[in-house]
Amino acid sequence: MTRVQLVFIRAYYKIIRALSVAIRAFSKSAYTFLAIVRASFEVARAFLEMVRVLSKAILGFYKTANLGSTFASTLPSLFQNQNNIYFSILKQNVMKLKNIALLLCTVLFMGANAQLTVNGIVLPAGIKAGTTDLVLNGGGIRKKLFFKVYTGGLYVTAKTKNAADVVNADKATGFRLTITSGVINSSNFSEAIEEGFGKSMKGNTAPLKAKIDALIATFKSEEIKEGDMFELVYVPGEGVKASKNGKLKATIAGLDFKKALFGIWIGEDPVDADLKTGLLGG
Repeated sequence: MTRVQLVFIRAYYKIIRALSVAIRAFSKSAYTFLAIVRASFEVARAFLEMVRVLSKAILGFYKTANLGSTFASTLPSLFQNQNNIYFSILKQNVMKLKNIALLLCTVLFMGANAQLTVNGIVLPAGIKAGTTDLVLNGGGIRKKLFFKVYTGGLYVTAKTKNAADVVNADKATGFRLTITSGVINSSNFSEAIEEGFGKSMKGNTAPLKAKIDALIATFKSEEIKEGDMFELVYVPGEGVKASKNGKLKATIAGLDFKKALFGIWIGEDPVDADLKTGLLGG
């Protein structure tokens, strides 16, 4: 086996090894956004490695064969003979390379459209705001003392880290929360939401008292228990639609109410700074 052949084979297997790193990263954490992002970076590194090793192989062949000005015309002949080792390698592995390419495309697609699991709760990749599709921007845990009170997910029309834009814009926006603590009930959860409005509105909740009371009434209408899921979805021109376990409980009109509501979690003075960071994608 010639030196050129050895260089070519080594380059080929370096490519496969680099690509396998990306595939392993994806397979180990297929349902987490961060793992998919890491896998995507592995894909990029794999292709850079491919370019590097193949360039090295071609340069090695050039130096060994001393082709000079006839290099360009002679190189194709390496693959014309079907008994040539280069041709054999490509023929035997072309299907493997196709499958790898398809898998990597899937990885990249899912990286942009991934659900997220937080504290054992799956936040779907998207929800609906009327007829508008919303995508998951980020998620996190609301903590109080030693308790993980609920898991929250922020949904927007396009991913962003601009909290002020999410809060203030007259755009479809959603917040999905799932109760994850047995210490939560209708009474203390309602009190927590009221406190959140106080922080969001800097203590001046009077202008929106009737609307805040309407939302609180939906939480108090029936007992809240661990596992209950609430969606608060703002639809422009209609208002905030409050649902519990998939059932619509109330619609509260007004962009002003939407601003105060989402300010609870991603405003200037959020109820939980770590949760805000997670909702904005870390």
